[in-house]
Amino acid sequence: MYYLGLNAFSHDASAAIVDNEGRIIAAVEEERFTRKKQEDRFPIESIRYCLKEAGINVADLAGIGYAWHPLLLISQRVLWSNIFDYPVPRELIWKNLRKAANAFTIGQHIRRNFGPLRKGIGIKYFPHHKAHAASAFFASSFQDAAYLTIDGRGEWETATWGYAQESMLNKLGAAHHPDSLGNLYSGIARFCGFMNLEKDGTVMALAGCGKPRYSKQFKHLLEINANGSSRIIRLNRDYLDCRTGDAQPRRSLDSLFGIKMRPQGGELVQEYKDIAASLQLRTQEAIIQLCKKIHDLTHVDRLVLAGGVMLNSVANGILRDQTPFKEIFIQPAANDSGLSLGCAYLLASRELVERTRCSMKSASLGPAFSPEEILTMLQSRDDLDWKQCPDIAGKVAEELANGKKVAWFQGRLEFGRRALGNRSILADARNITVRSELNMIKGRESFRPFAISILCEMSKDWLVRGTESPFMLLVDKINSRYAYLVPGAQHVDGSVRIQTVSQEEYPLYHKLIATFNKITGVPLIINTSFNIRGEPLVCNPYDAIETFVQARLDALAIGPFFVTFKQ
Repeated sequence: MYYLGLNAFSHDASAAIVDNEGRIIAAVEEERFTRKKQEDRFPIESIRYCLKEAGINVADLAGIGYAWHPLLLISQRVLWSNIFDYPVPRELIWKNLRKAANAFTIGQHIRRNFGPLRKGIGIKYFPHHKAHAASAFFASSFQDAAYLTIDGRGEWETATWGYAQESMLNKLGAAHHPDSLGNLYSGIARFCGFMNLEKDGTVMALAGCGKPRYSKQFKHLLEINANGSSRIIRLNRDYLDCRTGDAQPRRSLDSLFGIKMRPQGGELVQEYKDIAASLQLRTQEAIIQLCKKIHDLTHVDRLVLAGGVMLNSVANGILRDQTPFKEIFIQPAANDSGLSLGCAYLLASRELVERTRCSMKSASLGPAFSPEEILTMLQSRDDLDWKQCPDIAGKVAEELANGKKVAWFQGRLEFGRRALGNRSILADARNITVRSELNMIKGRESFRPFAISILCEMSKDWLVRGTESPFMLLVDKINSRYAYLVPGAQHVDGSVRIQTVSQEEYPLYHKLIATFNKITGVPLIINTSFNIRGEPLVCNPYDAIETFVQARLDALAIGPFFVTFKQ
């Protein structure tokens, strides 16, 4: 039996399909097909791909789940939050009512595009944060665990926590709009002059360039009362306007920080870097206090995490050191794209009680393309040279060791925000100027750092904490014995976001890094997503070739083919 989960009519539209043993057959974001970042339409192409990968028709599905509950949107967001608790303009009320109404059209969209459903099968609606929690717990290997979900806002909730066991998700507490860590991060990102879709990640990177000199102001801006029974997180509404659901700075923030809001593209003076550092510190304090409270409530040593805020790899990296939890799992599509996976798991959850659950060990869940499909695309170009390599991993390792920047397109597309060695741009971390060079190629801010991929078996020797991070959602530091060898890997504060690469899950990518290690003595490389600014991760050979050409990289390794520009 197969179960389809959906996120639609909201950013990060996606589809995922799992079977009754909990195996993820396919999962993909709609943006990868439409090329519109954080696509919010009904995910037609994602559903089509998932059904094709499963080898079924829509009539074969045993259930369809949707990651927003329309009745909660009406009762909690519109009636309570929008009208009584935190009144908003009429047009925003209508916008939220349309969001709820869209949920009731899911069945119509499916029947119109894919045909009739099996008799007795309807659409099952799940609360937003329950889908987040399910996406993390059922993807983990844990038989029971505490859970924490944090984002900007679901129907009304902005964070939830509880205890998960077998098919049960027992919610023990929640924070509600406008008290939101996601809103805080988004609002301060805007205050620092970042308005793009990657603003939260940009501010997290900026934090490494500053000092938390505004900690006192942030304690006034965000209160944390982890020992309380209500309003554990309290956002000061005098400074941020959260009526739209995406926080906007008020003018009173200028007085709080003693500096005016930075216009987009304005000078990035030290004060904004220090504000970002203070924001990061306050976010970490909030997450740590919540985790300690959850441990006190559940008395288990395993924690699963999801929600957009849990993409904050800096905060995630210190949880094991500063909380009682001994084992932590973060689902790689922790943002809203992972909601579809959570819905599919919730539909299958009763089946999973009777079976040994399959844990999520790889994010390689999207489309793959044959050498023949790739060759057909290459033959249509007259500006490129290519040759077929029997050892593509070895060839790329040699090129990287010689200072080349190589696009790497192999296997199935990754699910989630991070490129994990299937759709990546790779470079040599020994190069001290590699960060500025890659940032220029990708059109990013000059201070943005890049992640590394390191051989799993070498991580305990090369990293301070010896962190295991297969989904690139944690940070560590390079051991002082080796730090001088890889200046391009480290951020200003010495931190580095890491992906540990195992031979079992990523054999070809592991071979590439292992070969690079044999050549250079360095078991790690720079890995950043194969895209340019404003574009989603590349999906198919056409996207890969076009992005390679636009970025003017040194080479492209696509399937067995090594591609360069004609001289």
